[in-house]
Amino acid sequence: MTEQDRPPPDPQELLRLKDELVSRFQQLPPEHQATMSLVLVREVMDGEWGVWLKGAIAILTEKQTPGSAIKQALLEQWGRLTPNEQAEVLVEQLRDVLGSDRGRPQQQELGLADEPPSED
Repeated sequence: MTEQDRPPPDPQELLRLKDELVSRFQQLPPEHQATMSLVLVREVMDGEWGVWLKGAIAILTEKQTPGSAIKQALLEQWGRLTPNEQAEVLVEQLRDVLGSDRGRPQQQELGLADEPPSED
């Protein structure tokens, strides 16, 4: 059975497993906690939550602010997109901006908007 085929885990069971994991981890000698941490970090870094974990570690070690960690994560995700996917994102963002009140002047400049309401 693959991860996608599994039913979502029971929240209570997840909490129990996490509590058990922490309890057992604390029973290990410090040097084994350190090596086990590396194993767990590497496992997560190689998965879909790797970018998030990298940013969280940077924040915890005070190498980045939350904003710069998010920016770095976004840049890494952007770099993994194909040029076509990047173009799709940019077009979607442009539509969002032009569709907003802040985009009204640009709509008018590009001839995409009706005449501005008169200021009588």
